[in-house]
Amino acid sequence: MVHDNNISGAVRLLVMVAVAWLVPTALLLSAKGAHVWAHGPDTGDNLMRLVQIRDWLAGQGWFDTMQYRLNAPEGVAMHWSRLVDAPIGAMITGFAPIIGVKHAEALASIVWPLTLLFGLMMAMAFAARAMISQTGAYFALGLSIFAVTVVSHFGPGRIDHHNVQLFLMAVMLAVVPMLRTNVWAAMGAGLICSLSISIGLETLPFIVVAVAWVVISWIFSNQDERTAYALSAFGASLAVSALGIFAVTTPSAHYLAVACDNFSYAYLTLAVTGGAGLAVLAAASSQMQLRSSRFMAALLVGAILLAIIALINPACLSGPYAHVDATMKSIWLSRVEEAKGLFAFAQNSPGVAWSMTVIPLLGLVSLCVLKSTDDGLVNKPAEWWLVTALLVAAIAIMLVQVRAAPFAHLFAILPCALVLSKLNTYRARLNHSVLSGALVLTALVCSTGVAQSLVGSEIIAPLMQKEHKKPVGNCGNAEDYAVLAGLKKGLILNEIDLAPSLLAYTPHGVVSGPYHRNVQGIKRAHFTLVSPPYTSWAMMANANAQYIVFCRNGATYRDAAHRPIALIRQLADGQVPAWLTPIKLSPNSNLMAFKRVAPGSQQQKSPSYATLHLRGSMVDGLEALDQLADAGSGQLTPVPPKPQ
Repeated sequence: MVHDNNISGAVRLLVMVAVAWLVPTALLLSAKGAHVWAHGPDTGDNLMRLVQIRDWLAGQGWFDTMQYRLNAPEGVAMHWSRLVDAPIGAMITGFAPIIGVKHAEALASIVWPLTLLFGLMMAMAFAARAMISQTGAYFALGLSIFAVTVVSHFGPGRIDHHNVQLFLMAVMLAVVPMLRTNVWAAMGAGLICSLSISIGLETLPFIVVAVAWVVISWIFSNQDERTAYALSAFGASLAVSALGIFAVTTPSAHYLAVACDNFSYAYLTLAVTGGAGLAVLAAASSQMQLRSSRFMAALLVGAILLAIIALINPACLSGPYAHVDATMKSIWLSRVEEAKGLFAFAQNSPGVAWSMTVIPLLGLVSLCVLKSTDDGLVNKPAEWWLVTALLVAAIAIMLVQVRAAPFAHLFAILPCALVLSKLNTYRARLNHSVLSGALVLTALVCSTGVAQSLVGSEIIAPLMQKEHKKPVGNCGNAEDYAVLAGLKKGLILNEIDLAPSLLAYTPHGVVSGPYHRNVQGIKRAHFTLVSPPYTSWAMMANANAQYIVFCRNGATYRDAAHRPIALIRQLADGQVPAWLTPIKLSPNSNLMAFKRVAPGSQQQKSPSYATLHLRGSMVDGLEALDQLADAGSGQLTPVPPKPQ
């Protein structure tokens, strides 16, 4: 009878998930569905993902993730995983014969994120069912609907990897209640860990927390054979799946290449060694009766892991941006919103920062309060320690980079659902009107629908916009990119944030793009645009770029606000040097485009080109030019680079 009740409860919950999923789906489709159907994805990483998928479907190798049109002709090796390309590419291939390639891309860009959203909501509901109750599952489901910082990653057109990572973390929470007792759940958890770090390293801290929790569980576990088998299965699954994923996503020529920003040999070694070490330790539990001996054994494995990363590439201990130099940070990384710390982010968007923070903090406070009460965390107390650790880790990372905010909100759903479930239980027992009011009030706060409508409208507003004309924010529209696409194929020296749109909507190559591996291209484009015209001409000629494209209100233009002699400022003000000709775009567009004059013109014989003596690497002398330009207006004499 109990088994039947469990099955019927699970079926009811699954039906509720399907019904609840329709709410955010309707909202998201209303906000962006028509636009994505007409134009496809319209924001940076989503467009870049589409470009990568197009190249793969057009014949570029599975193991070849080079973006050849970025920083052309050298290209840039992208650090993104093909594992995300595969399902989206499969959808496009399946839809294309029926509705054509353009609409197949659009439909896949709609179906894929909404499918992941259904999976996330189902995972959170079943995690709450296992760790709280059936009622708690309903509360968690409702909270998932209104978790705007999470749901916004699953709207039409969102085909980057962030929603995949959120989905995998939700599935991790769903299998955690069974991890220590069910071998299959433990193996699934190991696979999830490997998948997550292979897709993107932003979840690596959470994976480390989860693995540490497994190790601590092993140290303090009773001599239970089933637990030992399960934890051993987790470690073995982590090691084996990491090896398998590495083999199917990494070309053999790069097996021993070390990179800090993707799933390279450095992280593979950690996953395999750590997983195998945990499997061996758990299997040998019967030989280590004392907790002290288990602790020392675990400490030894941890020391080996630290030694491995220190020997292979100690720079990776500083994170994926370890090799980004100071110049790159100042001209690009420092203005990437998601890479800012919470307090720096709050200076420009205090409402968004507050709405990012209030729910994770409420979840953390709820855990602390409930843990201190007598009836506390009734179901799965050990697992609640993991939820607490994950939430604390996400909040800590938010202080450094707000990109962790969706994860913090995701991890806070279960504690908030627990609070609501407790209040509901007390209300039912005492039939107290005050508790009923507290339940309603807490539900409103936890759901964040009211809170974010009042103080976080910057999050909700983008979901509700129905502007279908501008595929790149407020800079340019489809007609502008159609004009650019009709030009003779060439290389565009572009403002950094325009790269994904230019690559997706035109056949041209671009110099700059917002990806940290594109060091040369980012510096070259930036310094060309902020230098005076006679210096910029030489730089552009050296890059062999035929066009210049920038946004009149873009970041580079703002960077040049104190440089009236900067090329980008003069072009925006209508002062076009003789070696450029304007390309006519929409009258009200902020997008501006220019074509360099043909070789052999009078301008190419300018003495400034001979004076600059650009040989070999172009970037060597650019920082010096930038310092000179920072001196303000006035005469700026080109300085040759250091002797080779």
